[in-house]
Amino acid sequence: MDFNLSVESLTISIGVLTLIVGVINSIYTNKQTIKSQHLQIILTISESFRNKWEETWNEILDELEVDHISPRTKEIPPDNKNNISYMLNWVDWMGAMKTSGALSELGILTSSIGNPIKRIINAGYPILKQDTEKHGVDYWKNLFTVAEHLKINHVVELKINTPGNSLNRIGAKDAPPG
Repeated sequence: MDFNLSVESLTISIGVLTLIVGVINSIYTNKQTIKSQHLQIILTISESFRNKWEETWNEILDELEVDHISPRTKEIPPDNKNNISYMLNWVDWMGAMKTSGALSELGILTSSIGNPIKRIINAGYPILKQDTEKHGVDYWKNLFTVAEHLKINHVVELKINTPGNSLNRIGAKDAPPG
């Protein structure tokens, strides 16, 4: 009898151990699948950006910079405004991927395309300012996520200082007490 009890205990122990190993394997496989999906998203975004950058975006931004367009003071020439808006929408979409959780981290992506993204956001500052004042900070909320990540301070300040944004009242007289 003791032999049968030992075999049963051993069988149960092996079953429990197999279950634990199976659960750990499932968790590991799930994490690897998620990492693979995120890598695919990063590669897709990177390739999309590279194509647009090489086709026209770099040239458009070079023209604006050669013409000494200051992002905070000058208006964007009308013939470039649609192009800059398109670029800003692309950056906003990238931020939406981050805020939705589809893109786990911006750091990997911005380590390679961060400087061109900064150029786009800086060139589009007049559009951002106008749209944010007209529609509120939610209009470009995903782009602001990217700007915060890239530490583009004047764009982050635009978000904070926009009327109606609760962040703009920190330290103000009308801020709620306490």
